[in-house]
Amino acid sequence: MLREKQKYAGRAIELVATIEGRIVGFLDIGLEASPGEICYRKVEGNGMIWDTGVLPEFRRMGIATKLLDEGVRLGKFLGVKRLEAWSIEPAAWNFFENYGFQKFFEYYHVLIDNR
Repeated sequence: MLREKQKYAGRAIELVATIEGRIVGFLDIGLEASPGEICYRKVEGNGMIWDTGVLPEFRRMGIATKLLDEGVRLGKFLGVKRLEAWSIEPAAWNFFENYGFQKFFEYYHVLIDNR
């Protein structure tokens, strides 16, 4: 289990959601310095959702949506025009599609660590 937050080399939007002082969710968006640096599509104004999550007991309460709403708001302020999200988790696919993301690329992984 990870006990330390990932660090990003470039600019990023890093958000946490708290309830009664407890961190219950997070969202990290990396901001490209130049097109194609981290995103698949090579256009100006890209952002990549690197990490997001909500503790199981706090899911289905709108926390992830509120985090993404704030991430999008801050992203627009910082010049983001387009967000990408990559995931191997079906629940994440559903969340992003329900939010309005459109699938434009798909590929398969072979996972060798029993995940």
